[in-house]
Amino acid sequence: MSRRNKIILISALALVAAVLIFLFFFNKKPAEVNPPENENGNQPTSLGQIDLLPPPSAERQSTEKDYPLGLESLTSSFAERFASYSSDAKFKNLEDLKILSTSKMQSSIDSFIATSRIGTNGFEAQEAKALNNQLIYLSADKAMVLISLQLSKFQGEQAEPIIDYSKVQLSVLKTGDDWKVDEAVWQ
Repeated sequence: MSRRNKIILISALALVAAVLIFLFFFNKKPAEVNPPENENGNQPTSLGQIDLLPPPSAERQSTEKDYPLGLESLTSSFAERFASYSSDAKFKNLEDLKILSTSKMQSSIDSFIATSRIGTNGFEAQEAKALNNQLIYLSADKAMVLISLQLSKFQGEQAEPIIDYSKVQLSVLKTGDDWKVDEAVWQ
């Protein structure tokens, strides 16, 4: 057999082998997916589980009905970020809140930043965690929410925080489809 014929034969065998390998690995039919067998006859399979969950309690329904969609999470998040700071961050938390604020609140934030003395005596920081929300007033375009906060305060080289508690009352206005904070008053 000539060298040319050997090369053609080897190439043909390699091509056939490649096609067979391709068909073996990539041309399998997917296995049938069967739901798992229910070994415990008195319990339904997980596919029907949602239908069996009990409805929420009347207390939970009335609490959630009081808050318009997104208002509770907005006020909790705003209060936590409004009350948290670090002298190293240069008021970034407050600057970030401007998008969630009315022009009146944005002016209050700018005024606070301009007159603040935070960090003049070394490192200062405070972390806030919302503990509770109380809806005080609600109309179609205005709400007032009182948020209870746990404050963890750090100063200088202090390793353990000083824990304190406070409340902030947020006045919130509806602008278009969104709620925006108009005023924050510490209690």
